[in-house]
Amino acid sequence: MSQLKIKDGNSWVAIPAGGVGVPSGGTAGQYLKKSSSVDYATEWATNSWELLWTNPSPSSSFDGQTVSLNLSSYSEVFIRFQVSTSTFGESGAIPILSPIHGMMVSATLCFNDSGATSGFKRNFTPSSSGIVFDKSYAGSRWATETNSTMIPTHIYAR
Repeated sequence: MSQLKIKDGNSWVAIPAGGVGVPSGGTAGQYLKKSSSVDYATEWATNSWELLWTNPSPSSSFDGQTVSLNLSSYSEVFIRFQVSTSTFGESGAIPILSPIHGMMVSATLCFNDSGATSGFKRNFTPSSSGIVFDKSYAGSRWATETNSTMIPTHIYAR
């Protein structure tokens, strides 16, 4: 393994093994996180995102609907969307992650072609009992209702 370094101005400075703020131990897949407000207080942690829902048909149309989930014990949610790129003359899909911080806030996820006025959008509202997805829209100023794009594929929470 190569030596851990930090940027100090314009140069990189090596951190000695077991250096300040880097506790020994840890396992594969863990990351270093701040454990308190005390300087250099860090600890090894495991990613705490939990996969709660996977779309059983991610390439099929996804009409406006509610995905029922018990979200009452979570403070953050990430939704992974799949956006069709056929409108832009390409094939395939672009995955997009939409973070939701605070469970009672409606959100709109938009995807535009280089900032143009055409693109895709879908509104969704999380609550403690799930996420309500509105129908999706596409085209110039999102005037055309469509359910074949902005398809949620995964919902994660922590």
